[in-house]
Amino acid sequence: KLQYLQHTLSRSYRTEEEVMMVLHAVKEAANGDPNKEAGAVDFLLILVNTMELDVPALIGAAFHYCTCVIAREHSAAAPHSFPETAFWDHHGMDPGETIKYYNDHAYIIARDAARLKRTETVAGSAAYSSNDT
Repeated sequence: KLQYLQHTLSRSYRTEEEVMMVLHAVKEAANGDPNKEAGAVDFLLILVNTMELDVPALIGAAFHYCTCVIAREHSAAAPHSFPETAFWDHHGMDPGETIKYYNDHAYIIARDAARLKRTETVAGSAAYSSNDT
């Protein structure tokens, strides 16, 4: 899948350096998990084939996708004790987060996507709570 993404990115008028940066970001975001890597590649292929996004946006999208999968895994493992809102409050803020080493723009995109995800989580829990009453 990664080779197909490489081919698709190369055909979309990106430099070899930009293509390699996106591929490296996918591997970094997946942190060695082949399922996360494959999912991130599928997500990026949809984005590349349907809209014009710059390299930082693709990098931010890869990291955000993998973070969403991590949140879902944690939530599934401990559905009643996983602090989902707090998880999104701190996404991208940890000193070891590697996205910060790519590009400030990529980091801002992933951070803002996390903020939107947090808002979605809060709205979802509010709607869920109002249905219980």
